Amino acid sequence: MTRTLFVLSGLLVLMTWPAQAEEATQSATELPAWLSAITPKADFRFRNETIDGEGLSLRNRQRIRARFGAVVALPGDVDFVIGLASGNDGDPVSGNQTLGEGFSKKPVWLDLGYADYHPNQIPGMHVLLGRMTNPFVPPGKTELMWDHDLHPEGINLSWSRAFGGIEPFATGGAFWLEERSKTKDSMLLAGQAGLRVELLGGKLWFTAGGGFFDYTETKGSELFFYEDNSGGNSVDATDPDHPLYSHDYNLVEAFAELGGKIRGFPVALVADFVQNLDPAQDNTGWLAGVVLGKAKDPLSFELRYSYRVLERDAVLGAFTDSDFRGGGSDGKGHEASVGFALTRHTAFGATYFFNERGVDDGKSFHRAQVDVAFKL
Repeated sequence: MTRTLFVLSGLLVLMTWPAQAEEATQSATELPAWLSAITPKADFRFRNETIDGEGLSLRNRQRIRARFGAVVALPGDVDFVIGLASGNDGDPVSGNQTLGEGFSKKPVWLDLGYADYHPNQIPGMHVLLGRMTNPFVPPGKTELMWDHDLHPEGINLSWSRAFGGIEPFATGGAFWLEERSKTKDSMLLAGQAGLRVELLGGKLWFTAGGGFFDYTETKGSELFFYEDNSGGNSVDATDPDHPLYSHDYNLVEAFAELGGKIRGFPVALVADFVQNLDPAQDNTGWLAGVVLGKAKDPLSFELRYSYRVLERDAVLGAFTDSDFRGGGSDGKGHEASVGFALTRHTAFGATYFFNERGVDDGKSFHRAQVDVAFKL
């Protein structure tokens, strides 16, 4: 009996040893609880850029953009997001740094810093506080109103939820543009809402929406961030050293996207329209474009084309696309790009801008960009 028990015990040890060893290995590699609450994010882009145009000298430069951040899941229904990024003089619409300047070190800025409260009791709701990613929908990832690198600062409340094939969404907030000690602050009070509808079992989808964006205390105030560059907007230059905005910017936007798959290949049409209610002229902008494919999975590609017209005071020039027509408003023209995802972490891209600086009798502007990007 004793010998039988001994043999059975030995067999039991041998049978359970792999599981015990695996459990011990998992315990040894298990992350501390505080570390498992952190999700890191990082990306790096290297760009070769050529700029040419009427009245401009041919320029070729190499640029980098490096970003690193993390999402920290705090106890309860709150996330904390922080992000650092390269940039130049705190430019609100660019994280690029031009290589050169005698191998000088490149500055790093606080790019993101906000809390995201998303109560479990209200699915789809988010309350953001701080310097945040842009909460407003850019149709087809276009940049008629906002540059992708723009991060508003303030308070935002958003909600979206899918009900079958229908998903309504809404967002609104108050953002601080300029805090002043002797006069009223300039703010952005904004709201946007829309609806996304899936048809034919998700093979076809349609999104439509609109918004209102009120930049307060703008007319007669000094230029935001760029003290000597109006971004194409109309200014009162009675004092050349301190130009002032000539108009308020109360913007009404409407946008739509129609997309689907043709034999499994993604296709989307995009339209965006904006009008400033304050000035009586030079107050309208619009964009129309098409997107073919999606550069996401390994060995996938994407083609994009759009044409836009952006009159002088249609939007606040300081915050619109920094690449189109050299940055700012008062321009029109084409943008075409191609993207190729080599892996989920490595992608190549090329973009060409053929624009006019000035809607009426504008000067030609050309910009070509070739990118290689890596992301975590």
